[in-house]
Amino acid sequence: MALYVQTNTSSINSQRMLARSTRQLDTSYKRLASGLRINSAKDDAAGLQISNRMTSQINGLTQGNRNANDGISMCQVTEGALDEVTNMLQRIRTLAIQSANGTNSSSERTAINEEVEQLKAEISRIGRDTTFGGNLYILGSDLGGVDIRLDPVTPNPGTYPIDPNLTNLDQQLAWAQDANREALGKQTAAMNGSRNALDSAKQGNVEQAKQYAMEAEKAAQEAEEAKKKANECANQARSIYEAQYKNVPDNDQNKREAKAKVVQAEALLTATTAAALNARTYADAAAKAPKAASAAAVAGLPNGGTADAAVAVQVASLADNTDYNVNYQVGSNAYQIVGLNMMSLYSLVTISSAMTVGGNTVASGTNLSNISVQSYSSSQETIAVVSEFIRKVDSYRAEMGAVQNRLEATISNQENVIENVSDARSRIRDVDYAVETANMTQQSIIQQASTTILTQANQKTQIALNLLQG
Repeated sequence: MALYVQTNTSSINSQRMLARSTRQLDTSYKRLASGLRINSAKDDAAGLQISNRMTSQINGLTQGNRNANDGISMCQVTEGALDEVTNMLQRIRTLAIQSANGTNSSSERTAINEEVEQLKAEISRIGRDTTFGGNLYILGSDLGGVDIRLDPVTPNPGTYPIDPNLTNLDQQLAWAQDANREALGKQTAAMNGSRNALDSAKQGNVEQAKQYAMEAEKAAQEAEEAKKKANECANQARSIYEAQYKNVPDNDQNKREAKAKVVQAEALLTATTAAALNARTYADAAAKAPKAASAAAVAGLPNGGTADAAVAVQVASLADNTDYNVNYQVGSNAYQIVGLNMMSLYSLVTISSAMTVGGNTVASGTNLSNISVQSYSSSQETIAVVSEFIRKVDSYRAEMGAVQNRLEATISNQENVIENVSDARSRIRDVDYAVETANMTQQSIIQQASTTILTQANQKTQIALNLLQG
């Protein structure tokens, strides 16, 4: 057997074995300390890729379940608001049935209508103020539009005081003239608001367009109030004339002058009604402008200086309500969604197609702001119209309930997927402590043995020194 001093092969071999056992022991320490079999790509490159794909799926599904639960909460908030709306619509319908009874006088119907107006205002407020998370208007404004057409205007009782005991035709005529001037002014204000809203839409300024739309809406509602006052004045003038000149000959000069004043008051009512209708047209056009801005659909909108008619015509092609889709991202991959068509409260309390009530036609587009129980005929129409509102709300709530059940089924299914994929990932990624503890013990013994053998191998060269010493 050869004996070398320069190269100690036994020592080199022992060092290699010791280094290998040390590396394997270090790997065991890492795995036992982290609880993971794969701590870096070198541990298992393919396993790392597979486990990361599974981790993406698990994390995505877990977040998707949270999203689905948020969707359920959003639906519950919406349905809770609609439940109150339904209760108030039921109350309005009950009041309409009460008002339709022939035992009621006009003053009693007026008293009943006061509660109806308050209920309408509260329904409007719910539609305007119900939010989810403080900024998503789930029954009013959509994500880019604005729905302010149910926003109530508080009447100013001091503007045109109507006293049923007054018998002065001249006073009624003067008030009718005031109401007409008011309506004409509000028509102009609504027109300007519509133009400004469209100009803001062309510039892509959604918030400014909303502000102008609100101004136009306020002007339109004030014009409607002026029309009501003009109507009261015209009716009062006619009542005064009939009461004072019922038995007076037609050729009486005073009677002819009084009749002329009544005709003038009724003409003012017609003009005021037209102004209020125009104001409403401009306000409806303005309400659509923010949606055009949010959708970047502003090409071809008229400039501020275009003709009045063109302003309304151009905007009429835009979306006519604030319904929008909400997509709940429930899956772990792109576009794995559950969608819900969120309907605005304005859509739910608007007649979508004309209906006939007792021989009278209720036009399509009639909404909550148009109903009243001031008269027998309007009470009858309100019964039918509100019944349709209740049907639409109930239908929407049924759809929302179905979506909630679907989301709950989605959560249940994905929880099962998360459980089983997590189990599969665990077998790939996680450390088996029983196996790894055995490996650690094995490598620890080998390391100790290698250290002992290395010590012996390093002393092998001493044999050559012994030979030299003889």
